[in-house]
Amino acid sequence: GSDEHIDVNSVTDITIRDNVFFNDFAGSGRANGNDTSAYIVIKDSNDGSDGIVGSSNIRVRRNIFLNWEGSTGSNFVLTGEDGKPYHEAYDVIVENNLMLGNSANTMRSSFGVKGCRDITFRNNTVVGDLPALAFAMRLNTEGSNPNLQSIDFYNNVWSDPTGTMGATAGSNNDDFSDTPPGQTDSFTLDTNLYYNGIDLIPLDGSELINYTDDNNATLGDPRLPAQSGLILPRWSSGSGSFADGSTWIAQVFIRLVDLYGRPAADSPVIGAGNPSQAPMDDILGNLRDNSPDLGAVEASGIFSDDLESSNTGAWSTTTP
Repeated sequence: GSDEHIDVNSVTDITIRDNVFFNDFAGSGRANGNDTSAYIVIKDSNDGSDGIVGSSNIRVRRNIFLNWEGSTGSNFVLTGEDGKPYHEAYDVIVENNLMLGNSANTMRSSFGVKGCRDITFRNNTVVGDLPALAFAMRLNTEGSNPNLQSIDFYNNVWSDPTGTMGATAGSNNDDFSDTPPGQTDSFTLDTNLYYNGIDLIPLDGSELINYTDDNNATLGDPRLPAQSGLILPRWSSGSGSFADGSTWIAQVFIRLVDLYGRPAADSPVIGAGNPSQAPMDDILGNLRDNSPDLGAVEASGIFSDDLESSNTGAWSTTTP
């Protein structure tokens, strides 16, 4: 039913890191009703009854999202949800995540913001067919929400190699963003890569945000691996392993990053990032250099086993 993997509701100081989020109804013998909600929702639904108004200081970093089987009205990550008369979330950073569009099920958009402020989406890689009502983002208000403020996008990769960016299955209507004018007071779109296969990047003058708002945009193929042959990491207690042959969760994680998130050596993402807006590490905990790459993976990242966020060496760029 309509629920999330994680509901971050009326809290502060939360980090969600190093996880693999995916739907797999068939894996547990269930019918898919296409009615589940976002994998992660960050919000505040109870006004000030607990002394907190708006979830804050939330970090969603170094996660993998794939195989969407939820509602057409939901996202991989959503901030705000309940139409409250205050900003339901603020000081939120979503960074270094890999979002794979390997499923044929339609979603609302990969990332959504409703009635929030000070939200940063940076160095994420969103790649694949990803049937959606909008490929990159939906920014809007609902109910009694105040307008959105300071919603910022830096160093991301938005790539649909099939040339159907933001189109639902069987549709020819591509859509980069759903961002109605008058509902977002301020935003930044800077230093991102956009690719829509052989087709043009969608451009819609009725939307507040288009790729043409990015004065430092990179247009072109990021040279990311195709998602054909992707194996969902179902666990088999009989074999003591996941379906892809991995025997531990970090191995699943590394394999997915290396197979589907790592750009080729001649990719235009290499060294194209804005260093002032890039996190110091990448999705695997590898250090970024002074000319960081776009997206979640730093192709020439320096592994540091004493970096706190590297889980003391759990991640490496070599698949065990």
